[in-house]
Amino acid sequence: MDYVGPVVGVMRSLKAEGRTGLARPLGAALRGAMEGTNTVAGGLVPAIAAGAVIPVAIPSSSAALRRRGYGVVELIVREAGLHCLPALRSVGSGVDQRALGRAARERNTQGMFAVRSVPLRPVVLIDDVVTTGATLRAATDALRAAGATVIGAVTVASTPLLWSRDTQG
Repeated sequence: MDYVGPVVGVMRSLKAEGRTGLARPLGAALRGAMEGTNTVAGGLVPAIAAGAVIPVAIPSSSAALRRRGYGVVELIVREAGLHCLPALRSVGSGVDQRALGRAARERNTQGMFAVRSVPLRPVVLIDDVVTTGATLRAATDALRAAGATVIGAVTVASTPLLWSRDTQG
């Protein structure tokens, strides 16, 4: 989905207001996105069900987990009827990325993740919202450095990129 209008409100309510029931429609949207993905022969959802592809959620920061009491992406994934391998953990103390441009997001996410366990089969990353892709690149870099094979990523929503000097590279 495009991360605009009502989708922004739903995601903010889930994240900031603890309205966890909103994870259900977001999980359905995630499942629909995954079913429409042809990343692997036969489809992504059947490949995950067969254990040929391992879903890995982008973890929340420790501060966000303490504040909310739940991991947003993990909750959405459960509502999509899936289970993720907790292969990553968030490390460091990056700042909230909402106000950051592309270059600042890249700097902020460097070293953001540590690998808990290296999946032996190909991985698909799952996140709630993609803006510039910096978080997904940081997770991919960490997993690949540990020896994992990352074949792609699926998100519930994506932001329309607005052109600015900071998004030019």
